[in-house]
Amino acid sequence: MIVKFVDDGSYFVELDGPTVVLKSVDPIAASATIQVNDPSSIDDGDYFLVNTPEQGFYVWMDKSGDTSADPTPEGLDPILVDISGAGDAAAVAAAIQTAVNDTSGFSATVNSEGDVEIDVDTPGRCDAPSDYNTQFTFIDQLDGDATGGTIKRAVPNGDSSIVEVYDADYDVSTDTMTVLCKIRKTASLGKDVGVKTEYRTEAQTVDGFVWG
Repeated sequence: MIVKFVDDGSYFVELDGPTVVLKSVDPIAASATIQVNDPSSIDDGDYFLVNTPEQGFYVWMDKSGDTSADPTPEGLDPILVDISGAGDAAAVAAAIQTAVNDTSGFSATVNSEGDVEIDVDTPGRCDAPSDYNTQFTFIDQLDGDATGGTIKRAVPNGDSSIVEVYDADYDVSTDTMTVLCKIRKTASLGKDVGVKTEYRTEAQTVDGFVWG
């Protein structure tokens, strides 16, 4: 395994065969991106989970607008999202953004694709936002950690032809990683002859990652 500090020492990468792991030196704040659904597929009282290092919360959908469907899971604080007037997924996303931003410890934005990005304001150990029963899609989930740790890992771009990653660099300002890797390519030599295997070195910009 090769370990290399990147981005002025705030991060480091571990290169292990074809896999790259990006880790933070500093404590990590939990986060996730949520692809929400049209309100027609949401039931009154459906909820998902968010956490700070100190407390857990349930973010519940008040579809009726009368708070009667509050699921009140034990040990969690409520974040009520009034979607009684929501006509589409964009309105649901906007309502979630408002409710989460009104809760101390969290920040939420709606990105250009209409997804809700939720960030925990304080680094520390806690689980990333996750679903309970809303059927929303949660992507780029990152658990919080008080001592740093893994941010994301991947065989670059899911490329199964990569045999080994020799070097990597990361720029946090653009969230861009570039790698230098050994690639295996095969070509058919014709019927009953077999295949020819060649190896070459190439640079790639990584955009296919698994978070956390």
